[in-house]
Amino acid sequence: MKKILLCFTLFVCGYSFYAQQDSYNTPLINIDDFSDKFGALRSNKFANKIDGSPLLFSGTSNTLIIYTNDDKAYRVKNGNYNAFTGEIVTEFAKDSLFVFDKDNIKFAKLNNKVLKKYKDKSLETKFYFVLSEGQQITFLKGHYAVIENAKVNLLTDIVEENSKYAIDEKYYISKDNATVVEVKLRKSSILNEMKDHKDEVVTFVKENNLSYNKEEDLIKIMRYYNGL
Repeated sequence: MKKILLCFTLFVCGYSFYAQQDSYNTPLINIDDFSDKFGALRSNKFANKIDGSPLLFSGTSNTLIIYTNDDKAYRVKNGNYNAFTGEIVTEFAKDSLFVFDKDNIKFAKLNNKVLKKYKDKSLETKFYFVLSEGQQITFLKGHYAVIENAKVNLLTDIVEENSKYAIDEKYYISKDNATVVEVKLRKSSILNEMKDHKDEVVTFVKENNLSYNKEEDLIKIMRYYNGL
């Protein structure tokens, strides 16, 4: 695709984490400083013959705030999360993205959803969305895009449907604030991670008519467990 050269200014704003006051600086930076600061790289958007998008959020009004390792916060317009590559990005033109180097990011907020870095079982560092955070257990969600193959008519060899992106989600917990373990949204999987207070959790779920396979109920369960 044709490369697009674009000069624009990013307004940088200080934001508090978890609604607390902070001391983040709020400098004003242009596109060159922006690239240098985050190691951000321009890239063409997506393959032409794949329908849909690997970006988690639709539209171009998504607010991204990046918190850097040197305790500064930067507001970026048109922020998004590429569920296919696992990268935080911003759309700065119709066919172009800026991809942020995760090594320069402490954590981020995308549409007020917190993203933090954890290592998976293969020790690869990835971003996860924080659903509930506590001293004993943190509840997380991962989003993953896959490419579903095109549908081809076996008789005519004509493509009837293009390949397309499909986004799936998985859930995780972290007990050390560094690594994650996948959990299934079912009773046995959840209670296996809460063995020390299993009876209390079972009673809490029953008394409050909660479900182990609903995200919003699991957030309540995690918060209860962290308060024990």
